[in-house]
Amino acid sequence: MANKFDLLNQNSKLVEHTETAKSDGTTDVVTSGLTPNTTYSKWRLAYAGQDSVAAALADFKTSDVVADAPTLAVTAGDGQVSLSVTDGSNSGSAITDRIVYWSNGTNTGIVDLKTGLTGVATGLTNGTEYTFQATVKNGAGESAKSVAVKAKPAPAQPAPATTAPNLALGTATAFTMTGDGSENEIKRMYSLSKPIAKGTTITADFDISSTKAEGNCMIQLINGSWQVISSAPLTAGKQHQSYTVTADADYSEGVQLRLDKSTSTVTVSNFIISESSKKAPADSTTTNAS
Repeated sequence: MANKFDLLNQNSKLVEHTETAKSDGTTDVVTSGLTPNTTYSKWRLAYAGQDSVAAALADFKTSDVVADAPTLAVTAGDGQVSLSVTDGSNSGSAITDRIVYWSNGTNTGIVDLKTGLTGVATGLTNGTEYTFQATVKNGAGESAKSVAVKAKPAPAQPAPATTAPNLALGTATAFTMTGDGSENEIKRMYSLSKPIAKGTTITADFDISSTKAEGNCMIQLINGSWQVISSAPLTAGKQHQSYTVTADADYSEGVQLRLDKSTSTVTVSNFIISESSKKAPADSTTTNAS
């Protein structure tokens, strides 16, 4: 059945609509697809085909509508959870508030973000799981809640300790030397991955074992000249030693072992030489931390 009326907008364009005749002789004229919370003016109504004599309609305003539910993302921290809200679709009035609800099964709370998109739920208990949901509000009211997300606060983990690189090369293989009882018996142990500049403080850590408590053992930096890293009488058995020195010159050739008056077999293993934050003693070239 054809419509009885023509509905025209402010630009005199025909607007699709439906008509429902009522028992009192009046007709309801309904159109859809309008923008919520918007005032329309200069619309007119005429009998079909008689648009030139259309009657002006009073200005009217469409109803506001609630926004769709937002999306919530959470990140656990130490005694707290960071919150980030992403708005859903909203064809109504502007969003004026964002609220996050939380619960741990016993206690509940809210975080009012106002017009912000991010915030933090504080005062939470580490090791307890919390459930979070968010809503948004506009002039039409509060949206449905977002899909629930969970987070469990936990103490901050300490940053992993950084280890200075080993400047000695080939240390995966232990170094072994047997003395012949003479003095100043020297053998190259390891080369260096880069030169050690004068004034650089280094620490040498290693395990050393000897078959006899005989003679003296010395470990030295070499580069034409040499500098003592460690010097100590040999003792039978195995021990761990650590020495810190400041280079008195530039050294690039490597590290050597010197035996004096010993026929012992000496093995150096797990050798690490690295730049150090320690301070070498002012009155000594070495410090033994064994």
